Amino acid sequence: MSVFTSLVTDVLTVPNTEQTITIRKLAPKHLEEARRASQERAFEDMKRTREVLPPEMLAGLLAKSEKADTPKEKPDPLLTHDRVTLMQRGVTAWSFAQPLTPDSFEDLDDDTADWLAGAILRLSKPSLYAAEDAAQKNG
Repeated sequence: MSVFTSLVTDVLTVPNTEQTITIRKLAPKHLEEARRASQERAFEDMKRTREVLPPEMLAGLLAKSEKADTPKEKPDPLLTHDRVTLMQRGVTAWSFAQPLTPDSFEDLDDDTADWLAGAILRLSKPSLYAAEDAAQKNG
């Protein structure tokens, strides 16, 4: 496998179709862009929540979340990366009749977007999935 991300590609068959999508491994700057977009969206969501919730309800929610047990499993790496950014940066071609444009990915159904963004992230940063892959091999 090449150390140059632009040279690492894969052709995937879209589940439940005969269509294919060519993806590439993302460079670190593109992964950071996807992380940053996800963080910015989460920050905006938190800001809106603070604006609409009464302070006492917000304080109760924060206290409850601090008491919550830490999850035993690692969270899905896709939760910390913006799907659209991953797809815009990682898809190089597809066989659909619709033209491939930056806006095309916002029209994909949710399951396909999850699958595609996850495939790009797994190709780009396999270490994020190492624990999951090891569990599948052992069990």
